[in-house]
Amino acid sequence: MTPVNTLLTLFVSCMLITSSFAQDMMQDETRGEQIKERVMQLKKAKLLDMLDLSSDVADKFLVQYNAGQKKIDAAKKALDDAIKDLNQTVKNKGSQSDITNKTEIVLKYYDVWLSAARERITMLKPLLNAEQYAKLMMFEIKFPEVLQKLIMMRNKKAEMFGR
Repeated sequence: MTPVNTLLTLFVSCMLITSSFAQDMMQDETRGEQIKERVMQLKKAKLLDMLDLSSDVADKFLVQYNAGQKKIDAAKKALDDAIKDLNQTVKNKGSQSDITNKTEIVLKYYDVWLSAARERITMLKPLLNAEQYAKLMMFEIKFPEVLQKLIMMRNKKAEMFGR
C-alpha cells in the first residue's frame, strides 16, 4: 500500500470514527475512553498494514508498542495532573515562587512524557528494517496532526449543518 493510499485510508477511517463519536466525547468520559481505544486500535492496524510485518514480527511489535504506550499514558497522566495543579495555583493567585516551582514540575513531567514517546520508537527499531523504521517515525509524528485536522473538519461540517 502506498503512503498516499495509507493516508487516504486513515483519513476515511478517522472520518467514520469521528463522525460517529465526536459529539459524545465531551459529554461522556466513558465514551471518550471508548473513542480513544478505537483510535488506538485504528492506529495500530494502520501501522501494521503500512509496515507490512510478518505475523511473528507483528506480534512482537504490538507487545513492544503496547508496553511503550502504557509508559506514555502514565507519563501523560502525571503531566496532566501537574498542569491541573499549576492551573489551580495560577487561578488562586499563588505566590511567584509557587508558580515557578510548579512550572518546573510541569516541565519535568513534560520531559518524561517526551522521553517515553522517544523510548517507544527507539525500542521498536530492532524489529524493523531502515525503511519500516522511517515509516514508523513519520507515521508517529504525523498521526496526531492528521487526526486533529479530521476532527476539526468534522466539527466545521457539523457547524455548517447546524448540529
